[in-house]
Amino acid sequence: MEYTTRQYNPAEDYPLIASWWVSRTGIAPPEDIIPDTSLIAQRNGVDLAATFSYYSVDGSCPAGFLGWTVSNPEASLLGYTHKAVRFVVQEMIKQMRVAGVKYALATTDVSALAEAYQGAGMRPGSRGTLTDYLVKL
Repeated sequence: MEYTTRQYNPAEDYPLIASWWVSRTGIAPPEDIIPDTSLIAQRNGVDLAATFSYYSVDGSCPAGFLGWTVSNPEASLLGYTHKAVRFVVQEMIKQMRVAGVKYALATTDVSALAEAYQGAGMRPGSRGTLTDYLVKL
């Protein structure tokens, strides 16, 4: 079966996604800063990865930010993590493009995320401890 996405539902999804962040990094961002303009990738009905985006839904700002991308730690055992992350990032970029976003920015120091961003057409910008990625949509 192929990967699919669904919209993030804060009331239902935050506890699950927060558990992924805690498992991976030891902390989770506060629930009230996670935007509704976010996606979760699934395969066979199992939530595998999520990415969160900040952008103007009315098109008043031409730039958007992808952040807080995370994957289900158990998906790593199934070998789905990299594909699911790449898929959800690609789908988010499509969603942002439809919303009128012209540029998408992401920042990471995680090589797997860097690969997902580059696989979605983003190109590295500044490099340092964190690397910025930018794509013109």
